[in-house]
Amino acid sequence: MKRFLTALVVLAAVLALTLIPAAAGDLAAQIQSYQLDNGLRVVLRQSGEQDIVTVAMAFKCGQDLEVKPEDYGLNFWTAFIMMMGTNRRPSMNAVLRPVEETGGAVSFASMASTTLFYSKVTSHNFFTALDTVSDVVRNPMIHEVYVGALQTLGDYVDSINTDDRGIAFTKLKEGIFGEHPYAHNAEGTGKAISTNGWSKYRKHHQIYFIPNNAVLFISGSFETEAAKTYVAQCFDSWKSGPEPPQPWESKAASGAVDFIKRGTSKQAHIYLGYRVPGISHQDGPALAVLSSIWGQGGLGSRMFQELRSKQGLAYECFSSYEWLDYTDPSMLYAYIGTAPEKVTTAQEGMRAQAEQFRNEPVSGDELARGQATVINSLYRIMQENTSQVIYMAFFESAGLGYDGFEKFADAVRAVKIEDVQRVAQKYFTDPVMTTVTPELP
Repeated sequence: MKRFLTALVVLAAVLALTLIPAAAGDLAAQIQSYQLDNGLRVVLRQSGEQDIVTVAMAFKCGQDLEVKPEDYGLNFWTAFIMMMGTNRRPSMNAVLRPVEETGGAVSFASMASTTLFYSKVTSHNFFTALDTVSDVVRNPMIHEVYVGALQTLGDYVDSINTDDRGIAFTKLKEGIFGEHPYAHNAEGTGKAISTNGWSKYRKHHQIYFIPNNAVLFISGSFETEAAKTYVAQCFDSWKSGPEPPQPWESKAASGAVDFIKRGTSKQAHIYLGYRVPGISHQDGPALAVLSSIWGQGGLGSRMFQELRSKQGLAYECFSSYEWLDYTDPSMLYAYIGTAPEKVTTAQEGMRAQAEQFRNEPVSGDELARGQATVINSLYRIMQENTSQVIYMAFFESAGLGYDGFEKFADAVRAVKIEDVQRVAQKYFTDPVMTTVTPELP
C-alpha cells in the first residue's frame, strides 16, 4: 500500500511537470512589447479571461541602492510619499478616489531591486487606472508637510521586527548579508526617517523615477490600439533623464555566525540560513528545488516529516529561498519554532539536515516532488492578473525578461539529483544560526 501511495505522489508530480507548460505557452503568446522615444518600455499582455485590467509601472530601483545608514528606507518612503499626493491630486484620498470609486484599487510595492506602482480596475475604467499611475509617477508633490508627517514615524519604524521572532530574523539577515543593503529593513531606521528632508526624497525621485529606467505593464482585457493611444497620451511628453547610478556591488558576507539571545516569549525561535545567489543565477533553480525538499514543500518536506512529525521538535517549521525579496545576493534559510527545552536538539536537527544535503544525494521521488512544488506554486500565483504583472516586473528586474517565469520553470524541470547536492556543497559553507529563546541552553 505504501509503495502504491508513493507511486501516486510521483505520478502526480510528473503530471504537474508536463501539463502546466501548455498554459504558460498560451500566456506568453499574448504578449507584445515596444518602446517610446523617451525610453519607456511598454509590455501589453492581453487576456479575455476576466473583465479586468491591471496597469503597473516598474522602476529599476530598490533597497539595493541604500548603502549609507542615512539612506536606509529612502526608496520605500520616496514611493510612499509619491502616493500621498500629486500636483493634480493634492492628497492621498484624491489619488485613490478616482480608482476606488470604480471598485478598483491602486497601490505600490517596494522590493529589493524594483519599485512598482499599480492599479487594478474593470476594463471600461482602463484609462482611469493608467492616468492615475501616470500622475503618481510623473507629478508627485513630495511636499514638506508630507515629509514632516513622515519624520514623526521614527519610533514606529524602530519597532518593526522587535518581537523575539523578528529579532532572530533580523540577526539572520545581518549575518547573511553583512554590509550589503539587504541586511536592513526596507523601511529603514527611525534615525534616517527622522532626519531626511523633502529635498532628499525629491532628488531620489528625479534620479530614478524616469521613463528610461522603467517598464510599463498592462495586462488584462483591452483593445491593443486603444491601449497604445492611452499610453501615448499619458507618457509621450514625459522627459527622459541621465542613466541612474547602478546598485551597490555585492560584497562577501562576514562568515559563519551563531547568535543566541534570551527572549521574552514562551516559544523559542531558531533560524539557520545561508547566502546564495538569486534565481537569475544558473544555480537558482536547483536552490529552489532544494528548499522545496527541505521545508518549503509542506507536509512532504524533510523538516515536516522528520523534525516535526517524527521527533516532535516543532510547533512550526519551514524553509524558504527568498528569490523574490532579494534579487542578488539572496538567502536560503530554515526556521523552527519550538519549546525552550528542545532548543539544542532542534538546532542539531536543522544542522544535520543541512549537512545531509551536502553529503547525500536526494532521492528521485524527492526531486520530482520538489520540482512539482516549485512549479505549481509559481503557476498558482500566476493565475491572478495583478500577480502576473508583479511577477513579470520582478523577472524583468532580475534580468530574466518579463517572460522569465517560463524560463525559470523550464530550468526547474531540468534540475537533476546531482545539481541539488552540488549547490548544497557549494553554498552551505558558512551557516548563520540565530536563536531567541526564553531559556538559554
